Amino acid sequence: MRSSVAFLFCAALRASTGGASVSDGCHRETETEAEVCLADTARRAAAQEEGTQGAIGLVQLSIAKLQAARQADGAAVAAVARANSETRHVAYVACGGTYFDTEARLSLRSLCAQAKLDHLHSLQNGGPAIKVDVHIVLDDEAMVSHTKWVESEGEYWAPIIDFHTYHVHQILKDEPELLQLWNRFIDLDDTRPCASVDLFLPHVIPPNVTDVVYIDSDTRIVGSMTTLFEPLPAPLVWAMGDDLISSYNPKFCSSNGYKGKCYYGFAGLNSGVIAFNTQRFRECGVLNESVWWLEQVEAGEIVHKFGDQDVINYIAENHEADGWTTILPCDTNVRPWMDEMITHLNPRVCDLPSKPIILHGVVHSFEDKPGWHAVSGRVDEAVERVRELPWDVAGNSTVIPMTLCELSDCLNFKV
Repeated sequence: MRSSVAFLFCAALRASTGGASVSDGCHRETETEAEVCLADTARRAAAQEEGTQGAIGLVQLSIAKLQAARQADGAAVAAVARANSETRHVAYVACGGTYFDTEARLSLRSLCAQAKLDHLHSLQNGGPAIKVDVHIVLDDEAMVSHTKWVESEGEYWAPIIDFHTYHVHQILKDEPELLQLWNRFIDLDDTRPCASVDLFLPHVIPPNVTDVVYIDSDTRIVGSMTTLFEPLPAPLVWAMGDDLISSYNPKFCSSNGYKGKCYYGFAGLNSGVIAFNTQRFRECGVLNESVWWLEQVEAGEIVHKFGDQDVINYIAENHEADGWTTILPCDTNVRPWMDEMITHLNPRVCDLPSKPIILHGVVHSFEDKPGWHAVSGRVDEAVERVRELPWDVAGNSTVIPMTLCELSDCLNFKV
């Protein structure tokens, strides 16, 4: 049905414009007539373009001359200097002052320190300055804790880090329909108002931010996140790591009321680290896809075990053919069982990566697992060592470490 509509729309647009290719960006069209339509419009556009190359060439030559004449202008030079920086966007969610102090604060410190290492290495190699905008959703208690932490450390990190805070009870207040949906998610577990915020982040973060990486607060960033910030190619909406363990399987789906497969890929997705294209997320109406799932939960027809992760898996599986989802490498979401010999893991389980980027201490591992607790302590000590490094690397002989992991022996979970 979608392909037929696409064909008719494409044909109509071709007739009115002389040839512009069409794609809705959310669904793949596979039927022959749609493909023929798109190919034909592309050929027409190429022919039309060939006929105007001469005029375009003259305009481009004039523009080139004008640009060359302005190279010495001070304002243009300043603009180039300002453009020689790269801003990355990260999102966090944290509710509860204790949780912020024991988990989110330590994760943010590691993020800031690794961002400084990335920044210094980029400058040393003639690259742009690296800046990170951190978008963080907080409740009252966590907001107080975050404010105190920023007052104590924010000035130091200010050259490369900007914090943007959002109150969990104020988000979406200007979008009544989304707010109503958001409140229904809260009602599923009103003791955890932050539990499903990550699903709504593309509607919370300013619309001019297209690419953002969400990170759970029970994490430590120990390696360069550069690859995570590469824009997702169309038609991808998001990217996550394999869940790896046997939580998601056919028996899980049937025992929780699902009719058919309820998870993405071989082992399901883990939502602890999510790379979003927020524009496609909104344009494709991903949140609308959650309504049917939510109605079944509210009616008691299905059971949700892992909150937002369940609905994310459900949506990703339903749109596998549309290419909304891709799998992140294992080093972006390293969890405790990767360093253990556990027989119930699925055959595609990741080995412990030699160069991890994010350690994800699920189920309070940084507090309850002695080896992971020790690593967390060493990572925080490494943050202090990074703070001692100079900001100005020009003519400086100081050796800059590549990662927090090498400073903290982050893969040594023995105690």
